[in-house]
Amino acid sequence: MNPGDAQVHADIATHGWHVVEVAEDDEGPGFAFTIGFYRRFQHPELIVFGLPLDIMHLMLNGAGEAVRAGRTYAVGQNYEDVLEGYACTFRPVPSRHYEAFLGYARWYYEGDDFPTLQLIWPDREHRYPWAAPSDAWIRKGQPVLADQ
Repeated sequence: MNPGDAQVHADIATHGWHVVEVAEDDEGPGFAFTIGFYRRFQHPELIVFGLPLDIMHLMLNGAGEAVRAGRTYAVGQNYEDVLEGYACTFRPVPSRHYEAFLGYARWYYEGDDFPTLQLIWPDREHRYPWAAPSDAWIRKGQPVLADQ
């Protein structure tokens, strides 16, 4: 096992999850996702797009602490404690997107047999991507995978 793979296993054994960060590139915005929530807590993995990597990592770690304490994030519910000052919500991620965005999780789970939720955050006017004007930056920076 290479050192990166060993770190994933060590983080999951120690904390219950590992966070993978993927930097923005010509193909799309940066994103981060968890590995381990489903195996350790029977909770869907989480993925978030479009914010600075360190902020997304903090959001996922905060969500992980809540999941470890027994919280279950539900599709369509608003949560005030994920991103300070903003209500966030969750949408299911169709498995057709796993190969493009969740490759390392697919390696860990040896396939696509795990659920994932996308953590959706609002713009400064507290609008989610689907409620923002069609030319708004949030639509490009935060693709809603359930809609694609």
